[in-house]
Amino acid sequence: WGAAWDATRDGETNPREFIQLVLNNIETESESTTILTLLRQLVTTGSLYVAAAHREKALEQIADGLLNLARKADAGSDLQLQFTKFFPQFARTEAQLDALQNILDGKEKLAGLTIDADLKWELLTGLVVGGRATAADIDAALAADNTANGQKAAALAKAALPQAAAKAAAWNQQVNTDELSNALVSNASMGFGRVLDSTLLEPFVERYFADALKIWDSKTYKIAEYLLVNLYPIQLASEGLAKTTRDWLAKTDLSDKAALKRMVVENLAALERALKA
Repeated sequence: WGAAWDATRDGETNPREFIQLVLNNIETESESTTILTLLRQLVTTGSLYVAAAHREKALEQIADGLLNLARKADAGSDLQLQFTKFFPQFARTEAQLDALQNILDGKEKLAGLTIDADLKWELLTGLVVGGRATAADIDAALAADNTANGQKAAALAKAALPQAAAKAAAWNQQVNTDELSNALVSNASMGFGRVLDSTLLEPFVERYFADALKIWDSKTYKIAEYLLVNLYPIQLASEGLAKTTRDWLAKTDLSDKAALKRMVVENLAALERALKA
């Protein structure tokens, strides 16, 4: 697995072959850490490494594959839980979102699978990203699970709402206010980048670089790190974003801001790796 992943992220093999390799073989794995690592690698590969012309089809393929794997996994197994948990990160077609809704509502029951509070949030967030659930649905879920974990999950889901106005509101709350705690900023900033249509993030390329110094100067180190890493719109995976990033690094005086420079350089490195793949 390690060799296959290294070849994929280094642009030496077709990323779609890695996706097929994982979907064909992950169900034979027994180590939870290996399973989790592979599923996270599917997120990166499908979202960033597959060429734009093939990306949507690849993400649909991953979603269908994970749903099928969840349905046939051993009842109550870790594999079943992991596949069900990651399916919402890929679900995008009407049929896939229908399946997601049915699992959340209990209309489709996977034998032995307990839909606990954390899994409910994963499923609901997938519906939010897919445009099937609203802010009111998030508020209702939070009222039913007003715990620390529930508040973090709700912050992520709210930031993942797929409307331009919701994205702008999420950006403003995270960047221009101090309303959210460290933990909530961490989750909300991760939710911001959860989109099926990456064009939702295009208006935030300019805003990212306009706000970067302000974020650094006005926030604590940890909150600044969450924002500068998670709000970087790498999901666009474009040469334009890479050029804008290089230009900002070249023209901005960061001589006394080494840590900020490192974060942006690392963002660019991840983007350049994606473009190479």
